[in-house]
Order: sequence, then C-alpha cells, then structure tokens
Amino acid sequence: MDKIVAYIETYGLSILIIAICIIAIVGILKLCKVFDKIKSDDLKKFIYYVIDIALAFGGSAIYFAIFHKSFDGYVMYSISQFATTVFLYAFYEQCGVRKLVRMLISVIAGWIKKNPETELAKWANKLGLSESIDKLQTILADEQTKTNSVESPEK
Repeated sequence: MDKIVAYIETYGLSILIIAICIIAIVGILKLCKVFDKIKSDDLKKFIYYVIDIALAFGGSAIYFAIFHKSFDGYVMYSISQFATTVFLYAFYEQCGVRKLVRMLISVIAGWIKKNPETELAKWANKLGLSESIDKLQTILADEQTKTNSVESPEK
C-alpha cells in the first residue's frame, strides 16, 4: 500500500495532466468530425481506445524524455496513464462534467458577444475564436438535439 501511495505522490499530477490532454485531443478530433465517416459506434469506440493507448504511451515517452526520467518504469507509467484516461473520460461522460464544459463555453461566448470592446473579446476576434465558439455552440446544440431525440423517441 505504501508503494502505491508513493507512486501516486510521485507521478499522480503528471498522469492527471497528460490524461486531461489526451481527452481534449480526442474531443477536438471528434469536433473536427474526423470519425464521422465511420458508421459503427462500436468501431468508433475501439478507435478511441486505440488512440488513448497510443497517446498514453506517446505522452509518457515525452514526459520521461523532457524530465530526464529513467525509462525503467515507462511501461507501468504508460499503463497507469491509460487507466487514468479511461477513468477520467468515464467520469466526464457520466457525472455531468460534459454539461458543465458546454455551459462554460456558452457563458464565455455570451460574454464575448455582449462585451465586444473588451480586450478578451478583441483578442478572441483577432484569433477567430468568436467564430469558433459560435460554431462549437451550434455543434453542441445539434448534439444535444440528437441526444434528446434518441433518449425520448416519439411513439
């Protein structure tokens, strides 16, 4: 038990940060509609897991290289990385974090639209973020409509 606690103390934060990055990368790929041509949901999920594994091992290698860690514990770290990513994604999906993220995007987009003269709004417009946020809101609204129609089909 002491070894597990020591492992978490040593590597916990880095594993958590890399897992969040992996989830964000897969989410961005989904938003970019990279997987839309794949019709089978089971195949899509399998591909997501393969990407998670590849990014877990790749992210772990990058972490070990940047911080000059010995590669002795690389495989264990990578497996821990993958397990944490899967757990966090399940938590994100099932515990309402996704709805919270969507709500935050809506609040930020609304604030930028209401306050176009602020520095943040000018910066967002300069980078094209306001259009991207509008597009994200449209995509999220479409997903929500699809989810609602699947959850409560008309009889």
